[in-house]
Amino acid sequence: MAVSSKKKQLKPESVSVSGEAEPSILSKLCTTVADDDGASSPFLLTLALSHTPVHLLYPLFSSAPTNSITIPFHIFTALVALAIYVTNPLPSRLRWEVLWIALGFVLIGTESLVRINSVKLLGMSMQKGIWSARLLAEGIPTVLRWWLVIRGLSASTVRRPVRIIAGAAVPIYLASGWYPSFVQTIPECYILQIHGVVLILLATFRTSLFTGRTRTSLPLLSRHLILAFTLVTILLTSLTSTHCPASPLRPLLPLPSLTLNTTESRILSAKKSLTGWIVVGEHTARGHEFRYLRADHSILGGLWTGPAREEVIKMMEEMKVSLWEKVDENAVVGTAESIYSTFLMQEIARLAGVPEKQMNKTEKALIIGLGCGLSARALENHGTKTTIVEIDPVVHDFSKKYFGVGEPSGGLYLEDAREFLKRESEIGEKKYDYIIHDVFTGGTVPSLLFTVEFWASAKKVLTPTGIVGINFAGNIKSRASHLVISTIMYSFNHCRAWEDGPPKGDFRNIVILCSPQSTVRMRNPVPVDYLPWPSAKIRKRVFDTYKDFEIDLRGTDRKEVVWDKTKGVLDREQVPGAREHYEIMKKVLPDTVWAVY
Repeated sequence: MAVSSKKKQLKPESVSVSGEAEPSILSKLCTTVADDDGASSPFLLTLALSHTPVHLLYPLFSSAPTNSITIPFHIFTALVALAIYVTNPLPSRLRWEVLWIALGFVLIGTESLVRINSVKLLGMSMQKGIWSARLLAEGIPTVLRWWLVIRGLSASTVRRPVRIIAGAAVPIYLASGWYPSFVQTIPECYILQIHGVVLILLATFRTSLFTGRTRTSLPLLSRHLILAFTLVTILLTSLTSTHCPASPLRPLLPLPSLTLNTTESRILSAKKSLTGWIVVGEHTARGHEFRYLRADHSILGGLWTGPAREEVIKMMEEMKVSLWEKVDENAVVGTAESIYSTFLMQEIARLAGVPEKQMNKTEKALIIGLGCGLSARALENHGTKTTIVEIDPVVHDFSKKYFGVGEPSGGLYLEDAREFLKRESEIGEKKYDYIIHDVFTGGTVPSLLFTVEFWASAKKVLTPTGIVGINFAGNIKSRASHLVISTIMYSFNHCRAWEDGPPKGDFRNIVILCSPQSTVRMRNPVPVDYLPWPSAKIRKRVFDTYKDFEIDLRGTDRKEVVWDKTKGVLDREQVPGAREHYEIMKKVLPDTVWAVY
């Protein structure tokens, strides 16, 4: 539209002194959205949010499936066209302000929208659930931003360079995809609420720095009402989560909490970290309570704490200890059984070595991927000098606080396993008798920890007769499983593999034992191998029966392997397996449990 002659006109930055050139679309895209009266506003604010709303869905579906199912472009196009049609009757001076304020409220309330509807979303089929969830979380913000993009492309007014920089600095800083790494551990609602509040404040009390005019077109009463509704929205959002900025005010609010904790399921602790939302919870199934550790939509480990607590109480009664005394949680997790035999399978790596009574040295082990720490506790109980490498500090904190993991005798390293192995291999000492490698989560594995180069680094720190124990779960007929297994077979002299029980479909939990030089030969377990804790009963069952479930790897084709430069192939091939794993996890815990984090 034409700019009023009563307003001071700004010279477009892309126009030369002689006026030979028109403003370019790129110039418009990177600068402003212009009002019909000539005032301009920072256009990049419309693009400042990228994927933070989608991150809210990872605890429900995991990252790989969520990112593999996107909303089709033509759906967004139709929604934007509808938005333009609906908002067209609005007074032109209010259009961008109304849209910014609406976008701000949507962002502030996104956490609530996702959490309140999470059980419904999980009850759908996976594709329909993710599609609906993404439409809920990112659909409206994206439509509003695209609406403003169209306004930006039609603008012919740009502001001075200083104002361009000032107007772009705030939104670029707020852009979720551009945050420094330490911000990735901040709950999404913090980012969304801050971003929403900034948009609302700029649209309600915009200054000349951003718009070229000092007054807003909104009446004073309207501005105060908007701020009041903003505060109410923030407080209501905090009702659905303990992680939002206003959550400490929840006890003061008259409304009941909308979280899904029940008598059958409760959250002991939850925190967003480097690998996703790490949660410790307790749930009652088949009349017994168990404690689990999860990372997004994946179980990292768990213990049957209910039966163990009953045993501890029974012992207290026999010892005539007053039941008014607090039950020792260390005793509970010390005697509790694992919820799955899978989490104990890696321990059969010790059966490829010599019995303890025949050893003339202290063995050393390296654990890559801690989980809830069953393998670490077992190896320490055997007197093995154990070193732990875990990239996620929250996983370590929770395993120590809730699962009885102590300080490892060989040291704890909270870092990327690749960096650790690189540093260790440069020393040149082949010192580890065992490497326990368990990094499976969310239906996928980190591909860079399954490449030829990674296994080469691992071999450099193994003794000549050392054993690598690798936990892997996946569809045994999939190309992703073939890539993982063939790369392992390519990298080591000899490997053998076992399942954790009789086959129940194509999705299998497998432990693979490999040696860099010698042949993997298994011995029969001796009494000292059967530890009294942790998980004594399941360990005995695993050790006594694992030989019945060996997988024949002799026909494995070793031609197609994963290198650092081709790890993207494995990433893509794992997506179907991640979806299959999601369906399996839904059978492990009910939707009401997965919905709480």
